[in-house]
Amino acid sequence: MIKIAWSELFESWHEAKMIVLEWDNERRGKYETEKVWDHIIQSIHNNETATIPDNMKIQYLMRTCNVHMMFPTSQVVKRDRLINMITATRDKINYYKNNPEEE
Repeated sequence: MIKIAWSELFESWHEAKMIVLEWDNERRGKYETEKVWDHIIQSIHNNETATIPDNMKIQYLMRTCNVHMMFPTSQVVKRDRLINMITATRDKINYYKNNPEEE
């Protein structure tokens, strides 16, 4: 099985955090429990304060998400689903950045 290089899917550590925080907003209490998301957010904080390269921070964060988020049990399906979620969330963030709501 090919190992996914999660860091190649993001432009930066900041973008990875933004996407995971958006998932937290959408999924907390609906698909995963509060405890799961508290653990993922703690992982972001631990990675933020660690003195490791950004690509390793992204790897650790996405591995944590892949393990704890509620997806079908097949590893391949989980990875594919997570990759599709990254793309969809990035598109949604870019849409709202480029199309601010009028008051």
